[in-house]
Amino acid sequence: MAQQMSKDPIVEEIHAVRRRIARECGYDTARIMDLLRKSEAEHQEGLATPRKQEPPRQRMHRRRARKLPVAT
Repeated sequence: MAQQMSKDPIVEEIHAVRRRIARECGYDTARIMDLLRKSEAEHQEGLATPRKQEPPRQRMHRRRARKLPVAT
């Protein structure tokens, strides 16, 4: 028998908001994306900027320089 996970109120709220937005946009992904882009433009102070990844060769070199084990 599978063990049931306890419900997280934050996750439940996120799912409810997602369902509400989808319903308001008629489940049209283009309308949902337009709404999200508009919201991002209005609230740029809350957006996170992803870090740029180093090229793989530099990451490998840095790992060797610190003598860390290579993940397998």
